[in-house]
Amino acid sequence: MTREPLIFISAGDPSGDRNSAALIASVKDHFPTATVTGLGGPAMIREGFESRFEFSKFNKMGYSEVIRELPFFLSAKKTFIAMLENEKPDILICVDYSGFNTPLMKAAKSLGIPVLWFIAPMIWAWKKYKHGPRLGQNASHVATILPFEVRYWKEFTDHTSYVGNPLLEEAKLRETVLRNPLVGKKEIVIAFAPGSRTMEITRILPEMIATAKYLRSTRSERFRFRVSCTEYLPESLYQPAVDAGLELFKGSLTELFQTSDIALVTSGTSTLHAALTGIPQLILYKSGFVLWLLVKILTRSSEFSHIGLPNIMSDREVAKEFIQYDLKANNLVAEISKLIDDAAYFEDRTSRSAELQHSFGGKAPSQELIPIIRTLIKGSR
Repeated sequence: MTREPLIFISAGDPSGDRNSAALIASVKDHFPTATVTGLGGPAMIREGFESRFEFSKFNKMGYSEVIRELPFFLSAKKTFIAMLENEKPDILICVDYSGFNTPLMKAAKSLGIPVLWFIAPMIWAWKKYKHGPRLGQNASHVATILPFEVRYWKEFTDHTSYVGNPLLEEAKLRETVLRNPLVGKKEIVIAFAPGSRTMEITRILPEMIATAKYLRSTRSERFRFRVSCTEYLPESLYQPAVDAGLELFKGSLTELFQTSDIALVTSGTSTLHAALTGIPQLILYKSGFVLWLLVKILTRSSEFSHIGLPNIMSDREVAKEFIQYDLKANNLVAEISKLIDDAAYFEDRTSRSAELQHSFGGKAPSQELIPIIRTLIKGSR
């Protein structure tokens, strides 16, 4: 007698959790008797996922944070692999998070469990020959979320495809908000999206707060600043923003970006999220010196001259980047002032953002992944 499908998923960070939520809902629709379990967060759980781990402990960034928590990660990896060995799921879906997921993928391969890797590592940016051969040899299928990524993966595997971007799963993103120039506007709403990890927030939020103070002291307009809070982190992390008179925003990024005039966004998928709503943005990034030096070394051979996803996808500057030592309040204020004072510049930046939507081809991962999952499950039985 054939058992009901058992689907394991490993999504260990906030973006993976958010990007997998629509997929969980779709899997539940297409495999109504399936058990869908493993590692995931609150967005996935709301769609019926059964998480077996405390998700908040996985949200670490940078070598120092990971090293401090190394015993936890080693224990979690051992537990997950034991689950694979004991329960033999029909498929393992790894969502990004390569440091944790790569050993799981290798263990699954050795056990004859097919592996779908959703949101492939950005080998076009760095670590091409670290991630490429590993996934090429061990993943049954590599699903990318940026259209141009497939050509990079073809060197390592024929089992790869572009499945669309999870951001487009949100219906509100399918039509960008019509935005008018800000010249003469009496109240300007600025969105701050400092990231979803503690390290990002502690490094970038202070620069955002300094920018807010600078704008209030040097310009005549009334400003309203809203700081995106992630549900994965304690609210106390944002207390400096509250002390400075900034608002905490607990809604979705889509809502935040669509109801604001300008956004300051930490480099990552949130920059693409902002671009798809048509909001003009400033892309920010800052890390510790050692990590920054490592990033510079590893990306030196990259063919891309930007780090912001909207700029990379457009192959031109959609949003100005303020990276490491350029991330200073006076630099940010100068760019914000240009967006406010120069109507032509504002319209150019918004139109460049809006053009990005057309490059995604209208595909939805939650639908595109289902036939791949069905084929892999069928092949494992």
